[in-house]
Amino acid sequence: ALESTKASELDLEKGLEMRKWVLSGILASEETYLSHLEALLLPMKPLKAAATTSQPVLTSQQIETIFFKVPELYEFPSSINGEITPRRQSMTVKKGEHRQLLKDSFMVELAEGARKLRHVFLFTDLLLCTKLKKQSGGKTQQYDCKWYIPLTDLSFQMVDELEA
Repeated sequence: ALESTKASELDLEKGLEMRKWVLSGILASEETYLSHLEALLLPMKPLKAAATTSQPVLTSQQIETIFFKVPELYEFPSSINGEITPRRQSMTVKKGEHRQLLKDSFMVELAEGARKLRHVFLFTDLLLCTKLKKQSGGKTQQYDCKWYIPLTDLSFQMVDELEA
């Protein structure tokens, strides 16, 4: 009876290991799928913005065809998985303080006479301008910081002041 109990415990342990292995494989493939959807969203935003200009790279119809349902597919799991959102939107600044991401978007920066695609992040206390690094495989996005300014140091000029 003791041998039978040990054998059934080993079978149970082996079964649990197999389940763990299968689940980790599913999780890895889902993470890769999400990172690829996210990679598709990156060029979609500036292409949509450029579609309204006088010299669009792609027409709105072409963009809708190429990126059909990508935003909807990306928004799976994000609303279901509550664990990802806090990690992505909050980062520790000082002990006990948190910086919350309010909005992020693409923009074109005019730097030294050249137009540069930038990804801008608006936090509760900071405006951050970054350049997306080249990525390979299914790696997560990485950015180079181009500049940042605390919101307390930010000032705006009125349009008529600029014209003068």
